[in-house]
Amino acid sequence: MKKGNDIKQIGLWLDQAEAHFIHPTLTINETETETSELESQVREKGESGDGIRLGGHRSTNNENHKQHREQDALHKYYKEIQQKLLEYDDIYIFGPGQARSELYNLMKEDTHFSNKNIHTESSEQMSENQLQAKVKDYFSK
Repeated sequence: MKKGNDIKQIGLWLDQAEAHFIHPTLTINETETETSELESQVREKGESGDGIRLGGHRSTNNENHKQHREQDALHKYYKEIQQKLLEYDDIYIFGPGQARSELYNLMKEDTHFSNKNIHTESSEQMSENQLQAKVKDYFSK
């Protein structure tokens, strides 16, 4: 087990759109951001749905395909984040929604993370200064 200055620490603010990698010893300008390929529904003004008309009802045959595409994009995003976190021993994941829990569960199943200290916490949207302060505060305890 590593001790003292040998332990590499990182804070990760995460949602399904962005991941901010925050080092407790670096400044705000030195944070790294990973962006997801996952897009929320984009519809131009006046554009109708993408389903097909069957009589007076709207039906879509693309919903299952879209869901699989979204899940694949999200899984790829989580894998990219995991790759970047492999070098760290102490990982603090925080953010809104389910993304942090989903990533945490994937990391717990991965044997590469079995000897790592991983902590998660719910958090709202924050400015970069607040992100940096939260990570520094967490690792100073």
